[in-house]
Amino acid sequence: MVVSSTCFRHKEIHKQTWISPDGKTNNQIGHTLVDKRNASSMLDVKLCRGASSDSDNFLVRGRYRYKIAYSKYEPNRTTRRLHVASLREASMVRRFQQQVEEEFGKLETERVTEEKTHIEEEWKKIKQVIMEAAEQTLGYQPNPDRS
Repeated sequence: MVVSSTCFRHKEIHKQTWISPDGKTNNQIGHTLVDKRNASSMLDVKLCRGASSDSDNFLVRGRYRYKIAYSKYEPNRTTRRLHVASLREASMVRRFQQQVEEEFGKLETERVTEEKTHIEEEWKKIKQVIMEAAEQTLGYQPNPDRS
């Protein structure tokens, strides 16, 4: 644990949380504790002298930045990669080119019948054609043994 109310540089009047009944003695008895792992998230700790209460203690106020962590990758997700190493063979390259040409021919006939489409929609269709041709001709890489 970290006493974060002592970590910030403030005037003494902004640190003293208790005043004695005679008004002469001041102490810092109110503290804010934070887990050491989250200590860097504390932005500031001050006290509110203007908060009216029937107590001789002042209210301690802290500003905290809440950090939300997210996982970039899902834990049990496996990515499938296309087997592009098979493109080193000339026969596989010809098969892939023929497949792409056939799919683009189908896409072109659809495009003639349709009216104006947005460029993003066309890009999605082109990407889909290439990916489908790659899946059909190349296939996916075998999963490596992790033993």
